[in-house]
Amino acid sequence: MASAEQKGSRITVSGIARQAGVDRTFLYRHRDLLALVHAAELEPAEHDPASGTSAVSRASLQADLANAQARTVRLSARI
Repeated sequence: MASAEQKGSRITVSGIARQAGVDRTFLYRHRDLLALVHAAELEPAEHDPASGTSAVSRASLQADLANAQARTVRLSARI
């Protein structure tokens, strides 16, 4: 996973399995490893000063979605 993080590539179960030279089922059979991969997927990527942008984590996108849905409910009730 460190190699994928250093490259700045997206971390996925398939990608980690490919880099490790194992089948994806290996990771699914070892729940501790699978948990590490899933935790790394949720981690935001490092800020890239060259492009001036930073990656957005899945957790922050889910929080934004939940906030937008709550706002929609409030506005619907108000109408």
